Amino acid sequence: KYGNAFQERSRKALCPPFFLLRGYPGSAKLVLGRPPPAATPPDPPVACPSSRTLRGTPGSAFRTGAGCAFRAVFPIRYRIYEMEHLVSADAGKPPPMRRQIVLSGVGGQGILFLSRLLAEAAIAGGFPVLTSETHGMAQRGGVVVAHLKVGGFDSPLVRTGRADILLVLKEENIPLHREFLADGAALIVNAPAPIDAGPRVRVHAVDADALALAAGVPHAVNLILLGFALARIGGGNASGFFCTAGEIREALSRRQGAGGSMVAASLSALDLGIAHGT
Repeated sequence: KYGNAFQERSRKALCPPFFLLRGYPGSAKLVLGRPPPAATPPDPPVACPSSRTLRGTPGSAFRTGAGCAFRAVFPIRYRIYEMEHLVSADAGKPPPMRRQIVLSGVGGQGILFLSRLLAEAAIAGGFPVLTSETHGMAQRGGVVVAHLKVGGFDSPLVRTGRADILLVLKEENIPLHREFLADGAALIVNAPAPIDAGPRVRVHAVDADALALAAGVPHAVNLILLGFALARIGGGNASGFFCTAGEIREALSRRQGAGGSMVAASLSALDLGIAHGT
């Protein structure tokens, strides 16, 4: 397919990056190496979409400006067919969604449930997701914190000053985890009144405990606060969650089974929070 010249060199390992060239009377790949002696007059330069230039003879080619020489193993006429490492398929597209979220509460408030629910919504939306959980003494009201990172991250832990969203189910935990928030981040807290979290932090407060007791669902404080947060800062936008309220509803239905009494109560609590955040 690539001519005898390429077959003779096929046992030599290719070192990326490389150009893939195609033309008549044959086609070949360019591999790293020194150019062979020129046997014929040089061809004119070939313009590349990256504003680089290929110069050389029919048996050699140089990519200028990068400090690398490439050797072509095909003759005479050629054209650029593919240059994956210079022309990105994502050029012109918006940057991928990336969110770092910290969930804070105490044992029994459903922090781990929220973490796994959000992770399932991220997976359903096609996002890579990493989670990390720190369990306190749940039966004694110990602190529980979960880290959730959506997007192209390598580590599951949110570093200090990097969180986009801090969701706090226990107001007393704010001094413990306030340091995770980045400038301009959102703090959503279960509290009867807004609190002072310092400059450059958007604070949104709702008394989720009172709403849960009034609705007869005291164990659904977590979903009420999540619904409030989704309505207040939004979802699927540059400053809110990576998912929408509708996608959380779908994740709840998958997790708890559509049509059951449990999922109906959970959806009702989520909608209650949304109503108070709108």
